[in-house]
This record gives sequence, C-alpha cells and structure tokens, in this order.
Amino acid sequence: MKIVKLALLVLGSCVFTSALASTSVKSEIQSLSPQISAWAEQSSVVNLVQKANTQHSNYTKTQIKTLNKQWQQELNMSNKPLISGVMNNELSALLEKIQEHSNGLYQGIVVTDAKGLNVGQTYVPGQYWQAGQTYWKKAFATSPGNPYVFQGSNKKGKLKAPMIALPILDAHNNPIGVVAVNINLNKINQSTS
Repeated sequence: MKIVKLALLVLGSCVFTSALASTSVKSEIQSLSPQISAWAEQSSVVNLVQKANTQHSNYTKTQIKTLNKQWQQELNMSNKPLISGVMNNELSALLEKIQEHSNGLYQGIVVTDAKGLNVGQTYVPGQYWQAGQTYWKKAFATSPGNPYVFQGSNKKGKLKAPMIALPILDAHNNPIGVVAVNINLNKINQSTS
C-alpha cells in the first residue's frame, strides 16, 4: 500500500510540475493578473499596506530577522501573538472574503509590505519575512501587468499549488508590497472561460 501511495505522490507531482511548465497553463495563470490586480489595488488594500509600510519603516534587518525567527517558532506553539496579529487583522479578513468569492480558484493569499513582511493572509506561511524569497524579489521588481508565475513548495520540497505574484501599486504606480496567490488548477478553466 505504501508503494502505491508513493507512486501516486510521485506521479501527481510530475503531472503537477509538467502542468505548470506547459505554456498554456502558465498563460492561463498569467491571465488572472488583471483580476488579482483589480482587488489588490483597491484603496482598502492599498491603504492597509501603506499603513503597514509606515509602521515597519524603521525596522532594521536585525529586527526583521528576530521577528522572522519568532514567527517560525510560533508555528509549533499554542501561543502565537505575532501570527495571530496578522491572521486576525483587517486585511486578512478582507483577503478571506476575496478568497471565499473566488469559488475555490484561490487556495491561499499572502500580502506583504515593501519590506516583505506579511501584513495580510488567508493561511500561515512558514516565514514572516518574504523578501528573501525569489518570488517576492521578482514580483516587487516587475512592471505592472507582468506577473511572476512559479511552482510553490514547502521546506521539505513538497510541491504546492502554482502561484502568481504581483506588485501592489500605489496611485503613482510605485510598488508598495506584493500579493502572492496559490491557484487551484482544477478551477482555472472555470474562471477563464
């Protein structure tokens, strides 16, 4: 039975990876960019990200590393003040509603500020500081309308849903944060047709 499960896991991973490698699937995911940008650049989201940017503007690299370490420790604890502070804030509540209205297309959403710190999310990622991640760097530096699509994975190398990441822009088209969305491939055809 274990061999069958392992074979299914490997087969599923290969299909999943090859699906993302497919130009048409990647194009379909990229086609979600205007939809995601529309809600990510609403004044309610932008204002909350700008507020976080102001609150975090004086954080040093040492403080960010300390907070990231605290986040990672809280993942295995019952008392999670830093994680709970993000999960229970106004932006996370708004993102939960957006995810619910996606009819299963969005499997998870993370919004960061300009320093790469989580400021709103629908699930708990393994890191508080996202700016060290390749997806974050590429999305923050990209031009509007040019999303970064990638295959998500966890620390153990387990494949997760494909993701699309975009910069969150202010009224002057300056990046103020990043939004990353896990996409459900089974639902993508329903949303793009």
